[in-house]
Amino acid sequence: MDPTHIIWSKLVPQYMPAVGLQTTFRCITIFKIIKSSDEIKFPIHSIYSGVTGICEYAMIPCSSCIPIQNDVPITWNVGPLSIIQGHTAWIGY
Repeated sequence: MDPTHIIWSKLVPQYMPAVGLQTTFRCITIFKIIKSSDEIKFPIHSIYSGVTGICEYAMIPCSSCIPIQNDVPITWNVGPLSIIQGHTAWIGY
């Protein structure tokens, strides 16, 4: 969970629209590709990060798939090594 979830759940002016009731709550996730429109660039069973939402399955554009850092524990990729969360924490700090 990200601190921005508090902002996204409120109807206040912000950089993204609020998440509506009865919709998937957006978040940054790590996912395994199970079907791909470009199996050369995004092979089946490869692992990426991206904004998919809290869900079991998601369809996202290939351009939204962010490669993960493979030589560290996988969970680090949604923390300090995340392109979005890591930079947000660094700049915010």
